[in-house]
Amino acid sequence: MSLTERSAAEADPRAERDAKAESNAERDVETESDAKTEQANAGDSPDGVASYEVVTPMDATGRMRVRFDGVEFTVVGSGDPRIARRLADRASGTTVRMELSPAPSGHGYVAARVKPGGLPAL
Repeated sequence: MSLTERSAAEADPRAERDAKAESNAERDVETESDAKTEQANAGDSPDGVASYEVVTPMDATGRMRVRFDGVEFTVVGSGDPRIARRLADRASGTTVRMELSPAPSGHGYVAARVKPGGLPAL
């Protein structure tokens, strides 16, 4: 049996259809995850104060992960030490009302304000 090249007209149409469907499915998954990543990285945090769920509590470096509307944000610092103290005692699962601003480094967000009224962990 020898290998020969076939033209597109001679190719199996089912194989071509399956390959296109697989390619479209991969592209849809990539597009959805890229959209969430772009939203989180493009400064699309909510305008003003919003309620965020604490995913990972603040560590010794002042970093924490929060979630808003299904999108996770990395908080890399705070506007002043008072804000850092208010965020330091928040456990995973609690909510905190705060305003995020893009970090000057371009990576993550800075907690600009923290407001009272967060919900306790369940």
